[in-house]
Amino acid sequence: MYLPDTTSYSEFRENLADHFKRLKKSSKPTVVLQKGKAAAVVLSPAQFEAYSDARETLDVLLAIEQGREDYAKGRTIPWEQARRELLAKARPPARRKRR
Repeated sequence: MYLPDTTSYSEFRENLADHFKRLKKSSKPTVVLQKGKAAAVVLSPAQFEAYSDARETLDVLLAIEQGREDYAKGRTIPWEQARRELLAKARPPARRKRR
């Protein structure tokens, strides 16, 4: 695992173009410090996309695992009930007629 680059807010602001060039070339994010504490993490668009993809995959895997656990513990409902509930959530609420 690599450590991200760190910089102060003032230095980051003063050398913004240089930081953007480095982010474009490197795969390392930059942690921007304010008063000695992490205030932001700056990623290139490619890094952000990779993070987002990995996060989405993790969310799907966690949902699958939760489903397996629910099934093993008998927390299930019949298909028709599930279908009705999902369809009810998917439909927009009925509009009321104005008088």
